[in-house]
Amino acid sequence: MNKITSIIFALAISCHFVSCNSSATSSEAAVANDSVTNVNACPTFAYVDMDTLQAHYAYYQDCRSELEKIYNNYQTTLSKKEATLQSKVAEFQKKAQEGRFVSEVEFNNAQAALAKEQADLEQLGQKYMQQYAEREAKFNKAISDSIQQYLSDYNAEHKFTMIFYRAVILHCDTTLDITPAVLKGLNERYEANK
Repeated sequence: MNKITSIIFALAISCHFVSCNSSATSSEAAVANDSVTNVNACPTFAYVDMDTLQAHYAYYQDCRSELEKIYNNYQTTLSKKEATLQSKVAEFQKKAQEGRFVSEVEFNNAQAALAKEQADLEQLGQKYMQQYAEREAKFNKAISDSIQQYLSDYNAEHKFTMIFYRAVILHCDTTLDITPAVLKGLNERYEANK
């Protein structure tokens, strides 16, 4: 992924230098096609710092909060059920040691009931993990879609050639950082749609 992004970035930069350094009088290179825009225009770039967006985008924070609540509810439920099961196991062991089972059938039934309860608890834990993963994927997609949609709208006005994520750029001019403007717009849009 980083290799592909680096290649795209290198191509974009080379296009920048080629088109900006070429003479405006070199009309032989211009294509007479309506679908082609000004070939001598210099591309413009910008970047967004995703770490900053994640730290300050209200929608992201709300989604994280909701996921934490879900996770904590799952953990609380599982912990209570596990504690109840441990208590039943301890009671079963005590009863077995004291010889209080009337018959072997009663012992086997109690043991089978505990084994089923343990299996049900493990199955519930797996179900919760799957539900959490699905919900987390849904939130991540919604957040990503929200950011992508906003960047499309933002770029319709500002006309950048490319907008990069800061994570894949080693060094750049900070004047290309549009994160504060994007973050402000995302939060305003989120608050308006709440």
